[in-house]
Amino acid sequence: MDVDQIQKINTLALQLLNQGLAKDRADAVIQAEKIYKGQGGEDYAEIRGRLEPSQPAVTNLRKEDKVSLGLSEDKIKEILEKNTNFLVKTIKEFHEKVSSMEKEMVELKQKLRNVHSSVSTSSQESSQQAPQPAQQVAQQTYGLGEIPANNPYPRGDTVKSNQSSASHPRVGNFSGADVSIEKFFYMGHK
Repeated sequence: MDVDQIQKINTLALQLLNQGLAKDRADAVIQAEKIYKGQGGEDYAEIRGRLEPSQPAVTNLRKEDKVSLGLSEDKIKEILEKNTNFLVKTIKEFHEKVSSMEKEMVELKQKLRNVHSSVSTSSQESSQQAPQPAQQVAQQTYGLGEIPANNPYPRGDTVKSNQSSASHPRVGNFSGADVSIEKFFYMGHK
């Protein structure tokens, strides 16, 4: 064997290993040698010697080829079976992952709905509570009718300021007769 043949056998053996057609490196080398010798590693004299025998020898070769093809068909079936098993397994894994993700999405949506409903009920409860007047807040804070001694505002002033600010036109507690339209829209000199 020359270096060129060895290189071809080694590359073929590596391809057989990569394709999964050989069990190990030694098996791959043996198969590669068989393939290489069967393809064209023979001399012209050997080929000529095989062609000259009678017809029965040719039929024997065909039977041997059929047997070798039968082995390759078995190997092909085995490889296809391995591939289908692998594909079925990966598809099942993906299906399981997708179904678990769907369950997780449903759970998250349910949690989100619960949060939204709790937020809406708490906002409704807070809006249903009426705002308390300042006197009631002061009574709750300091006791019934008690005003602290260090209060800077006299009692009557706070009530008047709250009432006057509530009736102020800019606050919004006014009617159309209270304010003329000219105060809102400037029309220029009259």
